[in-house]
Amino acid sequence: MKRPVLSGMGVLSPFGPGMEPLWESLASGRSGIRRLSRFSSVSGALGSEITGIDVDDIIDDRSFRRAADVSKYALAAIQLALRDAGLDSVAGEDSAMVTAVTHGAMNYTQAYHRSLVTGGVEDISPILFSDSVLNAPAGNASICYGIQGAVHTIVGGTAASIKAAMMACRLIHEDGISRAVVVSAEEMNELSFHCRKKFGEPAMSEGAGVFLIEDGSVRTGKQVYCQIAGYASHIDAAPDVSFHKAVEKALSMAGIAKHDLDFALTDMPPGMRMQHLDGIPSDTVSRYTGNAFCVSSAWNIMLAASMIFKGALPASFIKRCEEKSKLNTIQNVIVCNLEETGAAAALVLSKKERV
Repeated sequence: MKRPVLSGMGVLSPFGPGMEPLWESLASGRSGIRRLSRFSSVSGALGSEITGIDVDDIIDDRSFRRAADVSKYALAAIQLALRDAGLDSVAGEDSAMVTAVTHGAMNYTQAYHRSLVTGGVEDISPILFSDSVLNAPAGNASICYGIQGAVHTIVGGTAASIKAAMMACRLIHEDGISRAVVVSAEEMNELSFHCRKKFGEPAMSEGAGVFLIEDGSVRTGKQVYCQIAGYASHIDAAPDVSFHKAVEKALSMAGIAKHDLDFALTDMPPGMRMQHLDGIPSDTVSRYTGNAFCVSSAWNIMLAASMIFKGALPASFIKRCEEKSKLNTIQNVIVCNLEETGAAAALVLSKKERV
């Protein structure tokens, strides 16, 4: 039986490129939320943006220099994941890609609409349209890195990245794929910021998270961070029911009980409590980075993998864990999310190999 493992990670966050800057910031409790500088109308408002990073320098293929930020973030994070895995390429028919997005290239979408309204059809740049569609990051990335297997885009909120990982595992199990590149990317947008601020939403963020899922029996990555032991999603009009069923199904697939979980990483809407996790210590990257929507979940997945690989929690997370005996023996971590629509998803990452 094929055993999916996570073998490479690429992070582009407000803390910088790579997983280590993110881990070190979480360990020290340093927040990436600060005064925004990109948009004049929200200048000085709190958010978490990509600054001080030349993304084009990370991407080897210069033909994408005019792509939307969300695509550039995805391309750069893939390059970082390849470096982390020690791979020169993921090109070929045995590689697939699953991309998660929430808003996509909103800045290009607004520019496209503005040109259409003010100048008419003749005034529109074809680049604005082609890069404004929600599957543009997946299309650009598959072309850039020569991925010839299945390429999918999942659109959604915080659960989208978990669902992307689930689809990647299924492609490996069912479609003969050796590896899948799981991509999540979001860019900061002025209109979205205003809308969310109006309703009192948390500070926004942007960036990308990429991880490679490989068939453990034929993996090519230089190391294995963890095994993907179980996963599930569920949707129900009653959010608590949906969350409970997704978690239970994921645990059942992993073959472990709730008391075997050492930690949970989750983003929950205001007013929704993790009452079904029975007191398992929990935290989230979003508390330090702001809300990057689907990317926040991807960062949580990669943080969970790092916890298992290192066998420890970032120092700032330790206070969330009352059972101190588990701190240096992290074996099983669940990443789970519940959206206000009632959509829930859960992913169990484990150190122990299944028999």
